[in-house]
Amino acid sequence: RLRAVQDGIPNSWGTWVSAPVVGTVKEFTVTFRFSVRNSNGGAGDGFSFLWGNLSNNSGTRMAGGEWGLEGFNDDQSGLSIGFVTYTGAGANGVNGKFGGSQFAFTPFSFAPVTWVTTTQAVDRTRMAEATIYWSRGTGTRVTIAVPGSTGTTVFYDKGAQQTANINPTNWSFGFAARNGAVDQDVYIGEVKVNTVLVCPDQRSPADVNRDCLVNGADLAAVL
Repeated sequence: RLRAVQDGIPNSWGTWVSAPVVGTVKEFTVTFRFSVRNSNGGAGDGFSFLWGNLSNNSGTRMAGGEWGLEGFNDDQSGLSIGFVTYTGAGANGVNGKFGGSQFAFTPFSFAPVTWVTTTQAVDRTRMAEATIYWSRGTGTRVTIAVPGSTGTTVFYDKGAQQTANINPTNWSFGFAARNGAVDQDVYIGEVKVNTVLVCPDQRSPADVNRDCLVNGADLAAVL
């Protein structure tokens, strides 16, 4: 389990970044489990899933939370999916942003995955599972399954216009969480990433069917 921010430490943030994906991504699917914990019972601010150029961590560029990432705001580039867990402002839900511009927001209750003990919060059966899908043609799709449900499509094929002309070469995935005046633990686990890359210009001669893979399908094509 990644604990991105810690209960009892207000006004703090924590960001995790993967190694860059070598190549140019044209489609991806990411799944992960998440939950929040507050010993007082109320959720704090939230966190974001990140995808973009995360190579520059100077200054406060890596500071982020449910609204995205400061570096993405600076660059006006980078996809963030924000999980706004705090209920006090009456606007808890899931947002989609590219750079600093929001292209989607859907109300969503995180009460089913807000716990008061660590044992509860890190139990995979008490965590929600999020699935985020992106492709250049369709944009972004977000689904969340809380415990006891088969999943809810939070938003579907949003932001295609904002990401139609991006160049996602050597981009990384990540998570950024924030504690404001109301603090909490944010737990993230079981992250799975599946990417589809753009074919390089120079492909292997063994790629007979020109699908950018060298496998049994090429042998079948020869036979």
